[in-house]
Amino acid sequence: MKTNHLVYGGFAVMVLLNAPKISDTLVEPPEIAEVRAAAGDVRQSVNAEAREKAKSSGAAIAAVKTGCTPIVDTASGVPFPFAEGDTVEHRETGNLLPPGEFVCNAQGRVGVIGPDQRVETVVQASAEDMTEYLRFFYAIKTGQFDQLGAE
Repeated sequence: MKTNHLVYGGFAVMVLLNAPKISDTLVEPPEIAEVRAAAGDVRQSVNAEAREKAKSSGAAIAAVKTGCTPIVDTASGVPFPFAEGDTVEHRETGNLLPPGEFVCNAQGRVGVIGPDQRVETVVQASAEDMTEYLRFFYAIKTGQFDQLGAE
């Protein structure tokens, strides 16, 4: 056997014996593990939020397609940015809208009037869905909703 083979063999044995010590250096420090865990939590939160927005937008489109009462500020004619808990009066009679009525505005918001005659369950159309939403909204507002047909 040559001397080179013994040197290489001895070197290989030393590397193998020290292998557990080398692997110890590959373990992440706790700070990095915490950062990775936090990033994973943020990623899950963002994904959940995106799913909720997609559901909300789909609900807004479905509601406006079934028909809704357009809400505008009677003094200015500007879309009224209603929120959950608001009361909404019929612009001609001044009466509160009845429970079950869908309300909508040109900003892509749709709500339903609850049993206490207050807006509840407000959903928002996404930017991607606004063209479709506004098509139905303005058809309702201008009295041409029936011409769109059941799509």
